[in-house]
Amino acid sequence: DQDDDDWTPHGPLTTDDDDYTPQDGDESGDGEDDVVLPVEFIDPFPLSRLDPVRDIGMHSMDRSENLSPHLDTDRIGPNGALPTNAWYQNLMETPNEPNQLNRAYAVPYYVDTVGPIPGLRILPTYLVAAATNVRVAHIGDHGLTLGIDYDPTASSTEGQEELVKGYSPLQMTNLGLTMQWEAAPMKSTVVRGMAFVTMMYDVFSSTFETTFPTVASGVGLAGDPIIDGDAEATLTCDNGETSYKVTKEIQLQTTTADFTWLVFVSEPVHVKCFKPDDGGFEIQVVQLLTDVPDFSNRPLILRAALLNNCTSGTNRRYCETEDGEPNPTDEIDAYASVLRKGAGYYPGENNEVHFYASPDLKASTLVFDWDVQVMESYVNQITEDGDPEETEGGMVVDVNPIAESRSDPLQDNSLIDEHHVTFALPHHLDQLDESVLTEPRICTGILSGQACLVKGAAWHVEDRLVPVKYRAQRWPDPAFMPDLIDAVQEDLQFEMPWHYEQGMGDTYFSAKMLARQGRVLLIAEELIEICTKYYPTGWGRMDAACKDTKDKRPTSEDIRVGVEKLEKDLSIWIDLTSSTPLVYDNSWGGVVSCGCYYDSANRKCKNEFPNCPSAYDSYLNFGNGIYNDHHFHYGYMIYAAAVVTRFDPQWGVDNYEYIMLLIRNVANPSDLDPDFPVFRHKDWYAGHSWASGIVRPPFPLGKNQESSSEAIAAYEAIALFGDALRDAEMASSAQKAVARQ
Repeated sequence: DQDDDDWTPHGPLTTDDDDYTPQDGDESGDGEDDVVLPVEFIDPFPLSRLDPVRDIGMHSMDRSENLSPHLDTDRIGPNGALPTNAWYQNLMETPNEPNQLNRAYAVPYYVDTVGPIPGLRILPTYLVAAATNVRVAHIGDHGLTLGIDYDPTASSTEGQEELVKGYSPLQMTNLGLTMQWEAAPMKSTVVRGMAFVTMMYDVFSSTFETTFPTVASGVGLAGDPIIDGDAEATLTCDNGETSYKVTKEIQLQTTTADFTWLVFVSEPVHVKCFKPDDGGFEIQVVQLLTDVPDFSNRPLILRAALLNNCTSGTNRRYCETEDGEPNPTDEIDAYASVLRKGAGYYPGENNEVHFYASPDLKASTLVFDWDVQVMESYVNQITEDGDPEETEGGMVVDVNPIAESRSDPLQDNSLIDEHHVTFALPHHLDQLDESVLTEPRICTGILSGQACLVKGAAWHVEDRLVPVKYRAQRWPDPAFMPDLIDAVQEDLQFEMPWHYEQGMGDTYFSAKMLARQGRVLLIAEELIEICTKYYPTGWGRMDAACKDTKDKRPTSEDIRVGVEKLEKDLSIWIDLTSSTPLVYDNSWGGVVSCGCYYDSANRKCKNEFPNCPSAYDSYLNFGNGIYNDHHFHYGYMIYAAAVVTRFDPQWGVDNYEYIMLLIRNVANPSDLDPDFPVFRHKDWYAGHSWASGIVRPPFPLGKNQESSSEAIAAYEAIALFGDALRDAEMASSAQKAVARQ
């Protein structure tokens, strides 16, 4: 229905080229009243519940070993589909045999699992700037690892197996990854903006009869570590000859790196310090002290945070000033206070991104929920008075039978909101209330500027959802009408290359051509309507241009023919009949092109399904088979589908599930859809989408974004398709992705 008001072009905002002035209630200046902020939680429904293979009839494929998931998929959660473009994807590639490439930029730190012992290593960073680029760098040996190890001075190593560094992903969300290690029952949750590295140990496991929770680094100690903030109470690294009681924390400084770290314990413990033969140091928890009668219900937790990256100025690369001036003492003391208060609150496995929406779907609030957990003993400042009995070998758990009454910190949300801290990016700070900033303001340099600590169990970031339109807010300048009409008439005659008409070849350039056809049809329609539906426009120059081009303009018949041609060219790709079919990937959960090794001499693909080269050739079709650039490829197809549906709604209805396969693949909004991950490419924290997928070997510096404009175009295309079908929820879901790009 082309008379629908929603499809009416805005026309010129003024007829005399004056600036547009917002009306009352329109502070944003877009011609519409501003909306009330959201108050309603949205738990999105799946766009479709149909199984791609069983219900829709897609072919399916299983991955070759070199591109299959290296993890136990039964342990991931309710949604069977796996992330392929997550910011932590490198940590999921070959986790059984991790190497230097298996690292992720959590901001502001890198993390990996190849430190001196099995466990998670946190790597402070520094910026390196050149004439044409800026990069984040780090030095592996300067990091700090929380993990496990044997007693380095044990008199006998007979029967000791080598401790492997492999791990398995336990839980994956948009904000974080939880990992479980093979060498011991210990796990860690890595999240965006983490100020601490955290490791949880099931110390009642038999594993800890011979191994110990350990803090290790590849560089040595610069002086004796300080225990519980008391400068008089220090720990000597005497290769385990002395056991030291630690109630809450250890402060230590390293040599080469010139770092000062704070290491926190969830329970009072006894520790020993060792100097391995290959350098560095290890601090091991050898005895656990607690007054909790049933301590076996909760883990021992170690947490560590970088307190000072320029303690004495001996390693200038990390210092804020060129002359290597040490960080001011008052600033470090203030930061230490924030870290000590925040150490008792850590992100849980069920961290997640949620959305709230206004009833009219014109605004949304993005909620970063950190699933904050509490180290109860630490928060309640429990101190063990008694001395534990001495034992030989193994870690001791000495439980005090006296259960003291205490407040439940889990019920005090004000404490959590006040003390749980996470680093926020510049664009977060623009939208978060200033009251969530720490006092004093604590920031550190990152790739995109300054990341600053903010308080809170959850962040609430508000967005006004701007409707996506098929047309620009202004008509074209009348002076260009003749040239536009000539170009459109020529483009309406465009024919797809023969192999693309058969659905052979890549899904990128073919999809671009489909989208261009759709755009040409919209321009043709607008040119016709300007000079017919809105004529006379009252804009003298435009009326003159319409009169001068009367016999050259495209006609409604030209558009009808163009729409039919686009329907035909698009259908071959999406209705599963192409020579290069789209297939469902059983291994990861997604729609990939089977791939085509094109034989130009015989004008056909050398391969046919089920021989899908995309299952093993990661370079074919721009890496479509490994989930590279899916939002680019399929975004163009979705845009073409939106245009066709706008002109021919019945076509959109008839092909709805086929188009949904593409939309679900790149922008599934619901974890109730078991066949696709939620918003495959989107990194809600970073505020953009990742283009690279399951690249092997992983890129050394992590993921890349590649083309923000094509990402925006993809989400706008989904919004347009939702608009064409009058599906406000689909359109709103895509608008949220646009707002966060």
